[in-house]
Order: sequence, then C-alpha cells, then structure tokens
Amino acid sequence: MLSDHEKVTSVLWAYRRVLMETKRARFIAVKVPPTQSKHFQNCVQFFDSAEEFGVSVPVLMKIVLDNFSPWWCQKVFKRTYPTVTLSVSEKSRNRALKNFPKTFIASKPDELTDFYVEQLRGYGEAIVVGLVANGMCGEDDGVKEMVLSKLREVRVK
Repeated sequence: MLSDHEKVTSVLWAYRRVLMETKRARFIAVKVPPTQSKHFQNCVQFFDSAEEFGVSVPVLMKIVLDNFSPWWCQKVFKRTYPTVTLSVSEKSRNRALKNFPKTFIASKPDELTDFYVEQLRGYGEAIVVGLVANGMCGEDDGVKEMVLSKLREVRVK
C-alpha cells in the first residue's frame, strides 16, 4: 500500500515524463504541493482513479493531456500544455475517464456476471451479443454464456 506522498510523487513524475515524451518539453519543474491542499488531494484521487479503472498513471495522464488543445494552452498558459493543477483536477480526470469501463474484481463468479448484466441491460440484444463477442466480458467463454443467459432471463421477467 502506497502512502499519499508516494501517490502524489508518482502522479507528478507521470506528468513530467508524459510532457517530455509527447510535448518535447525539456525543463519542467513540478513541486510537491502542501499536504493539506486541494491540489495534493486531487493528485491522490488521480492515482486512485487510475487504479480503479485499471490503467497506469502515465497512461491516464496522457489521456488527460490529450484533452487539451495545444492552441488553447498556448493562448491561456503561454505554452502548449496545461498546468499540473489543471491536469489532475477532478473535472479533467472525469472527462478523461468518461468512456472507460471500471475494473471489477469478483469474489464470486455470479458477482461478475451480475456486474456485466447491469452494464449491458439498456442495450439492444444485437448490440449486447456484439459487445460480448468482441471481449467486453473478457475472454472466458463460460462468463460470456452466463452473461447472455442472465440477460435473456432479465428481459423475460
């Protein structure tokens, strides 16, 4: 289990590395924020969100930074990338994670199928079959069959 300080350091390191690799920014100084600040808490939540959605912190940071237009950043910040405070803000994080499915660790097989059934309940049958066939429920054929059969049961009721 990582401490909050290690989580914040990991997020700030990811911010620097992604900018160096994608934006060709050479000298980026990022200070660790004070422990009680909102920025510190946003960094911790950013790290926790990356774990919750099953992506690494640098990948999530790249997705967040891609949401900002270089033209807009140049106009507002006088550089082609946003500040670290804006990058780890709750609004930026939610916008980046809007289309990500959550990672779910099942303690029982039924919980996993119920989770997928809840996610797929609102879709039409042909769309559900396509999503399941294309790997939304993983590669296990048994889970795929259980999800499809439970969806049929739910729709019959």
